[in-house]
Amino acid sequence: ILDTLNHPAPEEAVRYSVQTGAYRNRRYAQALLEELLEMDFPARIEMGDGYYRVRVGNFETLNEATAMEQRLKRAGYPTVIVT
Repeated sequence: ILDTLNHPAPEEAVRYSVQTGAYRNRRYAQALLEELLEMDFPARIEMGDGYYRVRVGNFETLNEATAMEQRLKRAGYPTVIVT
């Protein structure tokens, strides 16, 4: 029982993504999405709170997210790791 209290179930496990932009205008988000996809980044748009957030990846570990963040930074994109 103790183990289940200290470790979240797989469906509750924390996942990490790298956010590269948040826009109120969907066209801006779509343009960034298309640019990232052309460069083979696994990008998507998530909507919420009136913003279109452009995020890359869906990682199980912070190390994986950090590696993607470094790739994005080298490509010139602003980044923030989110859960």
